[in-house]
Amino acid sequence: MSVSAIIGGLAGHGLTNAQIAVLSNGLSCLVVGALYMAGAAMTRQRTWFVLGAWIVLVGGFSTALPVVQLYLLMSLGGGGGMLVAALVSRLRLRSRSGSRSGSRSRDASPGGQPGGEDELGTD
Repeated sequence: MSVSAIIGGLAGHGLTNAQIAVLSNGLSCLVVGALYMAGAAMTRQRTWFVLGAWIVLVGGFSTALPVVQLYLLMSLGGGGGMLVAALVSRLRLRSRSGSRSGSRSRDASPGGQPGGEDELGTD
């Protein structure tokens, strides 16, 4: 909501549509990347942190490009980063579950929460 207010306020000062597009993309990427990194810090998920940093870097770099290339880079770089993060998370989850299969039930984890420490542990 605050990003919309900032962009709306700046649009009232004579920015062109192309400038507004670049600004809205850059600010949104900054907010989304910061949220991923904050979530990663709270849950100690390295993959989330790297994804958040990637989104900030791609969003920051894309602001130097014309609008069409900006959207192309964000779709391929940002979306590609999401796909890579999903694949890495899936492979890590599979390797973890395979290495501890039969050790104990997921319901019998510390703290009574499904998944226990590994779900919130480092990647």
